[in-house]
Amino acid sequence: HKALSLRHFFDNALSLRDIAQILDEAVEVKGAAHWPELTHDLAQANTEFALNPIQQAYWYGRQPGLELGGVSCHLYMEIDSLSVDVVDLQQAWNHVVARHPMLRTVITDDGLQHCLESVDEYEFEQCDFQTLEGRVLAEVLTSQRNELAAQVIDVATWPLFEIRVLLLPDNKKRILFSFDLLIADVYSVLLILQDWQQFYQYPNQTLPVLPVTFRDYVLAEQDLIQQDYFHAAKEYWQQRLESLPDAPQIPLARQPKTIFAPTFERLICQLDKAQWASFRV
Repeated sequence: HKALSLRHFFDNALSLRDIAQILDEAVEVKGAAHWPELTHDLAQANTEFALNPIQQAYWYGRQPGLELGGVSCHLYMEIDSLSVDVVDLQQAWNHVVARHPMLRTVITDDGLQHCLESVDEYEFEQCDFQTLEGRVLAEVLTSQRNELAAQVIDVATWPLFEIRVLLLPDNKKRILFSFDLLIADVYSVLLILQDWQQFYQYPNQTLPVLPVTFRDYVLAEQDLIQQDYFHAAKEYWQQRLESLPDAPQIPLARQPKTIFAPTFERLICQLDKAQWASFRV
């Protein structure tokens, strides 16, 4: 049996190919392991399936009764443009929605996810602020930002995203993009944005059909956790629990249980060269 220790991993700068080879050799030695096959189940593609552990944590955390709860794991960004065609951008986005089942997904009240087979065409909300200027315009833009940046989308109703276009003076457009991370992690969102750009730039192109879906992956993972090697790994870490160090005791300005309806604020601090050198010691 050839183990893959963390030290071995870092000392040898292993590639994914190297890791796969080591794991394959380990399976051959053990002899009885069964790796689940990741295949696309088209017939059941729109059947409800369980949330994975990270999704469950996100879903539970939305509950206002939890400590620091009542907020969503959520992505918000703004894009300014002088040349974007809103009609073409909307059409491109609907192509993306048709391509990715998780963009058509809702979460049921009992904590299951359901990829809808089809949805209505999504239309961007457009807000015309072209005649505003100065402080009035700044206040309106801040209000729009605050509304979507702290948004908690109803995950039981499609869609789990919102795209809003602000029409501004001098023909400028600001696209507000609000996205619930229950249906895609940040790296997945980057892939989605790439597809959006592709469909916008090349509206007549056809991208390859995705060979598997997230549902296929979740079901394969559920098969994986039934295998003996998974239970052996789980038992190993359970035995290590008592010897693992505690979480760092970070000083807090307030105790979390005293905070209700929490909000997030982006803070930025810059260190000069001497401070950074001191910090690294």
